[in-house]
Amino acid sequence: MVKSAGRVLQILEFFDDIRRPATLSEVAHAFGFPQSSTSQLLRSMHSEGYLQFDRETRRYGPSMRVSLLGSWCDDRFVGEGAMLRMMKRLNERTGRAVFLACQVMSRAKYIHVYQSLIPERPHLTLGTSRPLSTSGAGIALLSTMDDSEATRFVLRNNADRPDAVDTASVRGVLAMLAQVRRDGYVCFFDPILSGGVLAAPLRPRPGQPRIAICLGDHMEHMTRDREFLTETFLEEVSRHHSEQALEDSKAAVD
Repeated sequence: MVKSAGRVLQILEFFDDIRRPATLSEVAHAFGFPQSSTSQLLRSMHSEGYLQFDRETRRYGPSMRVSLLGSWCDDRFVGEGAMLRMMKRLNERTGRAVFLACQVMSRAKYIHVYQSLIPERPHLTLGTSRPLSTSGAGIALLSTMDDSEATRFVLRNNADRPDAVDTASVRGVLAMLAQVRRDGYVCFFDPILSGGVLAAPLRPRPGQPRIAICLGDHMEHMTRDREFLTETFLEEVSRHHSEQALEDSKAAVD
């Protein structure tokens, strides 16, 4: 096995064993790895969305993307929580692609995908990342921040791609964020990708990054079926919040 690949698996198993976040030095000490190479590995796993990093405590921990990796294998051992049930229902009711996105630095990364059930629809690649300020998933994620923090990410995205045709205006993004906070979702049309996305922010678990549920299709089909898709999308998001609250209350009692 390639050394770095083996170390990635060891690190994930380490977190499964200790069941808490850990510092760089703790991880390096546990395996006798050099701190320099351990730092590079943890940073890489963080940038790919497999680890989250708390800047205040300087600790790393597994992300939601890790917990979702094996969710399809065997429901007898990996139960479907409220979030996956919502995604599955949306996928079955609409036939459209449904995906979960989380914030990884200044981008929205797709961490779980249910592909479209309709032939000749776009295939969404797991792990795809888009700028926060120029994607439906990103706008939903930005809406959970205050305007000053969101503005910093818009400027960062623009600085990362100064020659791109889809750089965003701060004023335009802030207007969309106000709409998302009011309505609970955004319908975002991306002329670059010729696609449309419905996206809504979800309440993350404590210690988890910002997350958004999204439904996507070709722009023409999204426009044609927008009323049905929006109604179904919001219905399932509302149902999810109720189910999640029930699960949380049961967990608190247990």
